[in-house]
Amino acid sequence: MKKNPFVSYITKITFFSIAVCFLFLFGAFFIPKPYFSANIPYYIVMFYAVTVLGYASVYFLPKKSKMKFEHIFLLTKICKFFIYIVVLVVMFLCSIEKNTKFAITYLVIFAIYQVFDTITLTSMVKNMKK
Repeated sequence: MKKNPFVSYITKITFFSIAVCFLFLFGAFFIPKPYFSANIPYYIVMFYAVTVLGYASVYFLPKKSKMKFEHIFLLTKICKFFIYIVVLVVMFLCSIEKNTKFAITYLVIFAIYQVFDTITLTSMVKNMKK
């Protein structure tokens, strides 16, 4: 029986997010403390949720709306990038994160999730063309 691609994606990103949490947990032993925050798990949950919503919109909207896949793809990428930047700016403006070295860690999490998102969306597009 063939598995639903969206359920498969949820499974992949869940295990991926758990692996990222463990990566940062063990990285905290080797990397200096100013690069880490106690809030990192919350940021990973935010990246998880935004990535799932982006994938859901790219997966479901082309089937139900008249917009082309390319437009939905670009729109979700821009919205996700805007959300990530707004959260980072709010964290610094509200003094939740006081250390600017944390921005490096935030950008590393951003890059990790963007690579995962790009790989999974590329495989989804290949499967759609078949």
